[in-house]
Amino acid sequence: WSSDVCSSDLMNDYENAEKYLTLADEVYKPKFKKDFPEYVQSYFATKSTIFGLKKDYDRAITYIDYAIDLNDAQESFYSHKAQLLMNQGKFVESSEIYKKIVFDENGSIRKNIHKDNLVFLCLVSNELGDYETAYMTGKRFFVLGEYFPGFCITLSTLAEKLEKKSEALEFLFWEFEFSR
Repeated sequence: WSSDVCSSDLMNDYENAEKYLTLADEVYKPKFKKDFPEYVQSYFATKSTIFGLKKDYDRAITYIDYAIDLNDAQESFYSHKAQLLMNQGKFVESSEIYKKIVFDENGSIRKNIHKDNLVFLCLVSNELGDYETAYMTGKRFFVLGEYFPGFCITLSTLAEKLEKKSEALEFLFWEFEFSR
């Protein structure tokens, strides 16, 4: 195989990916769930990703739930499920999962949290009108050194809704600085 064939002919070929994953169904009998759970998890997560890319969210969630059943400690599986729910417009369910990922039992943001989970919880919370959570997680995302165009405007708007006028102005300043 040349890299040209792989990059041009096979990239984003979801139909063939799904076909080969369906063939793998015959390989992953229940015995393999017990003997090789990490491979089966990967298989389920891949199938979920394929269905998610095809916007078949119900099937995607079914497969990520299978992966979660095999390893309920895997943060990325929960994050994937929360993203799928968010894509469906199920913001309440998505928010519940993101909050379990982001916050510890004391309600503090976990130290080693993946930054994507912070920004997605910020966006989902904003959509639900939970401005305190949106601002807290968005600000943490920003403090960790992340920025994308318009994000500081979102933080400024959230700060203003929470009557934090000086912080609202500060985020407007940062938006201006980053966009130059």
